[in-house]
Amino acid sequence: MIRTFALLFAFVAVLGAAGYAQNMRGVGASNLKNARAAAGQVNPDGTIATGSNFSVVHRGTGSYELTFSERYFVKGCPIVMVIPVSSKNTYFVQQPRCNVYDVYFYNLQGKLSDTLYNVIAVASE
Repeated sequence: MIRTFALLFAFVAVLGAAGYAQNMRGVGASNLKNARAAAGQVNPDGTIATGSNFSVVHRGTGSYELTFSERYFVKGCPIVMVIPVSSKNTYFVQQPRCNVYDVYFYNLQGKLSDTLYNVIAVASE
C-alpha cells in the first residue's frame, strides 16, 4: 500500500513538473531578440580586471562611473546589475543619462569604501 502511494505521488509530481515547465515556455531570455550583454569585473581602484564594451572612472573612495559603449548598445540604455564581491558592502546605483551609471559602495559603518565588484549589462535590440 505504501509503495503504491509513493509511486502514485512520484507520478503526479513528475506530471506536475512537466506541466509547469510547459507553462514557462515563451518566458524569459529566449524571448529576447538579438540580446546584447556586456560583463566584467572591476578592481577596487577602478581598473577593469575582465570584460569589454564598458569603461570605468574611479571618482573617489567608493565612487565609480560606469559608461557602456553606445556602439554596442545602439538602440537604448542597457539594464545594469552590480554585484559586490564582498558581502560586507552595500551599494547604490543611479543612472544620470543613457549608458552612464554612477555606483557607490558603502562599508558596514556607512562610509564610502572601495571594493571589487562584478557588473552585467543587458539590452534587447
